Amino acid sequence: MDLKLSNKSINGWQTLIGGIFLIPVAYIMNTKAIILDSNFYISLFWLTIVISVFATLLWLNLLKKDTVKASKWLFLAPVFGYLLSYLILGEEITIYEVVGTIFVIIGLKISK
Repeated sequence: MDLKLSNKSINGWQTLIGGIFLIPVAYIMNTKAIILDSNFYISLFWLTIVISVFATLLWLNLLKKDTVKASKWLFLAPVFGYLLSYLILGEEITIYEVVGTIFVIIGLKISK
């Protein structure tokens, strides 16, 4: 079967259908009340618009240009993750994360 859908359409449908299938699971497993405050709406915006839409579009555009270079950016995802947790949540950065970052950067430099 040859569906003539773009990568963006496929990714959009995948995200939508995956979210729909997760609704019953989330409802069953939820043990706390949902508080509709600013934290909820900021988190919802971040996860839906920034991550699900913007980051995915950026990723798909990078794949069009050079798949190898785009794949290298995935190694930086954990680095950005703990940097954001440090900046936003005040989490500590441990020596393991520093050493890991050094290895990632060295690996990216070698792979150029």
